[in-house]
Amino acid sequence: MCIRDSYLIESTGLPISLIRSDTRQLATNSATINWTEFNYTFSPNSRQILANNPKTKINYILSLDSPISSQKLTDVTKNLKEISADWQTQTSLIIANKIDKLPKEIQPLISTASAQHVQYSTKEDKVLYLAQIDGNIEDNLITPPPAQSTQNQSRQVKSDNYYVYDIKDDTNFLIGSQKDISQLFWIPNTNNLVYVQSQDLKVIDYDGTNQQTILSSNFDSNCVYPWFDGNKIVILTNLSSSSIKNLYSLSIKK
Repeated sequence: MCIRDSYLIESTGLPISLIRSDTRQLATNSATINWTEFNYTFSPNSRQILANNPKTKINYILSLDSPISSQKLTDVTKNLKEISADWQTQTSLIIANKIDKLPKEIQPLISTASAQHVQYSTKEDKVLYLAQIDGNIEDNLITPPPAQSTQNQSRQVKSDNYYVYDIKDDTNFLIGSQKDISQLFWIPNTNNLVYVQSQDLKVIDYDGTNQQTILSSNFDSNCVYPWFDGNKIVILTNLSSSSIKNLYSLSIKK
């Protein structure tokens, strides 16, 4: 079995389904286009998708704001450099705006290679970041509140490590090394993070405590995403060796 068309699933709080009203069909296959052969990359503002066919080297820009007609598609391969440069500029602006909210003493430490290296919690009072250089975060960048966390901090920052900086408390916590963990994201509406380590799916508190393994099984470690409401995590796996991989939601307790 294969999916013959291209769909966009809106991340509502309901179970994943291809027959719900919030599952929007983006495009259908045609005699010359099989969308299952394409790889997809979202634009920085998530309003466009670059569809790339690695076999034929054809590239299309798909807009999410209007219906997609196969007859009106234009191969943008010759413009890939310009598109890449434009998207990189947009990404750089997004990253710059994120970093600008932080104390100036911390900004030089943060990797700007990807927008995923700078992620704010839902309340935007904490930021997950990847350190690009070694450095030291001085104490009392702000006047700390009386109820500041008493967990051990990591103000001696080392490159290629992930940290969470609490903007209100002026505290900095080590999460782990980029060499050991991947797919690191905030769980929305919580102070917890989810990530993959040694083929295990784990969650951890923002201060580096209470690490728990929530799944140890055959799942695609490159396809792990938290649902927008923070109540589930979406994974790509197959339930048996004879079945194909599919998307499943894993419910979690906050």
